[in-house]
Amino acid sequence: MGVPGIIVTSTVSALALFSASGCATYTDDTREMRLRWSAGEYAAAASDAQNCAESCGGADSLIWKLEAGSAMRAGGDLKKSEEYFDAAYAMLESFDSAAEIDLAGESKALFTNPSYLPYVGRAYDRIMLGVYQTLNCLQQGNFEDAAAMLKRVEFAQNDIRRRHSEEISRGMAAAKKLSNSEVDGKKAYNYNAAMADLKFRTELKNAYGYVPEESSRVAGDYLNPYTYWLDGIYFTYCGVDSSDFSRACDSFRFARSMVQASILDADMLNASRAMSGVKPDKLTYVIYEAGSAPTRSQIRLDIPMFIATREVPYVGAAFPKLVYNGDFSDSISVLSEGKAQSFELLADIDSIVKREFDDDLPLVIAKTLFSSAAKAAAQYGIQEAARAGGGDYAALAAMIVGSIYQASMNDADLRTWTTLPKRVKIARFPTPKNLSIKVEGVPVTLSEAPANIVWVRKTGRSAKPAIMAFPLGQAKNGAGAKKILDEKSNAYKNGKENK
Repeated sequence: MGVPGIIVTSTVSALALFSASGCATYTDDTREMRLRWSAGEYAAAASDAQNCAESCGGADSLIWKLEAGSAMRAGGDLKKSEEYFDAAYAMLESFDSAAEIDLAGESKALFTNPSYLPYVGRAYDRIMLGVYQTLNCLQQGNFEDAAAMLKRVEFAQNDIRRRHSEEISRGMAAAKKLSNSEVDGKKAYNYNAAMADLKFRTELKNAYGYVPEESSRVAGDYLNPYTYWLDGIYFTYCGVDSSDFSRACDSFRFARSMVQASILDADMLNASRAMSGVKPDKLTYVIYEAGSAPTRSQIRLDIPMFIATREVPYVGAAFPKLVYNGDFSDSISVLSEGKAQSFELLADIDSIVKREFDDDLPLVIAKTLFSSAAKAAAQYGIQEAARAGGGDYAALAAMIVGSIYQASMNDADLRTWTTLPKRVKIARFPTPKNLSIKVEGVPVTLSEAPANIVWVRKTGRSAKPAIMAFPLGQAKNGAGAKKILDEKSNAYKNGKENK
C-alpha cells in the first residue's frame, strides 16, 4: 500500500535490525562522570572522560575529547589536557573545512538517531576551547603559544556568527524546499504544514514557552566576554609596546559592551595608562568558574503525520530541552591581607548556551520532523503490507517490532559539553605584600610577577575546589605580544603548528 505525503524507503530487515538494539543517550553515558565531577572528584571524572575519549570513538569522539580536556585541566594534568584539546581542535578544523551538506542530502539520518551522526561542535565549544588552551599555555609559562591561541580565538569569534547564521539559513531553506516535494518519485514530509498545525504549535509553545521558528537573522552573536577579558589581560601584562596595550584596551572595551562589570573599567584604565608608559598595577586576579553548564533532556511531542488514515494522525517525536544545573556556589571566600574580596560576573555560560540553543532550535525541529515522520511512515507501510500478506496477526507483529524501533531510535541528540562552567566570575585586587591569599580557607602562594592569576574551579556546593595559581608577565626575550601573534597566527590558523 502506498503512503501519500511521506518518503518510505525502509525495509523489514532494517527495522528488525534497529529494533533489536536499544541506545543510550549522551546524558546517560555521562551520568557517572558528571556525578564525580559535581562532587569535586576531578581526577576520577578525568579518568572516566579519558576512558571514553579513548574507547568511544566515531560520532562522539569530539565531545569526549572536550570533556576529557577540561576534566584533566581541573584534575591538574595540564599536559594531558593540552593533548585532548589539541586533538579536539584538529577535529574542529577538519569539520569546518568539510563541504556543507544540506538537509535533503542527509538521507542517512532519516532512519537513525540524530546522535549517530558525528558531533561537529557548537560555536561556544570553539570559543571555550580557545580559552582553556590559552590558560593551559599561560599556566605552563608558554607565552608565545598562548599568543597564538588567542589569535585562534580571535579568528573564531570573527567568523562564527557569519558562518553559523549561514548554516542555519541554508538548512531552513533546504527544509522548506524539501517539504512536500517530489523526491525519487515520492512525496517528502510536509514540514510547512506541520509548522502550521495548531495542535503541534500549541505543544511547541507549552514545551519552550514560544513557537521556535526561523527568524530573519540569527539572534545570538555567540561572543564570550571571558575571551576578551583574557586577551586584554595578556596584552596588558605580556605586551611591550603601544600596539599591545592598545589591543588590551580594545579587548576590555569589547568585554565591557557585553557585561556590566566595574572590573573591566578598571582594567581598561590600567591598559590605557600602560600606553602612556606607566607600568601596569601589580594585581592579583581570581577567576572563579562555578558549577556546570546545562545538560540536555528530551521531551516527546506529537507531530502530525498527514497520512490518509485515522489510525496514524499523530506520532511521538523526541526534541531536546536544556536542563540547568542548580548545584553550585555563586561565590567563594577569598581573603587578601585578612580582607574579603568580592566577585563580579564576567560570563554567564548558561545564557551563551541558551542563545545558541534557541537559534539552532528551528532547524533541529525541522530535522526531527523529517526523521521521525519517515520512521513512523516506514513502520506504518510495513504494518499495512504485513496485514495485506498475513492478516491482523502479521500486522500486529509488525506493529510491535516497529514500536520497539520507534522507542529505541527516536531519541533527541543530547550531546553537549557538560564540564563547562555555569558562570565565570572575577575578583581583582592589589597583590598583597606577603604574597599569600586564602581561597576557601586554602593558602595560595603568589609570586612577585607583574600579575598573578588564580584559577578556581568549584563544580558543586559541597565540592572541594580545584585551585591553580600562576604568574603573568612580559613575554620571553622581550618580544612584543603583537609580533608573536603575527609570526605564528597563520601557522596556528591552518592547524600546522610545529611545537
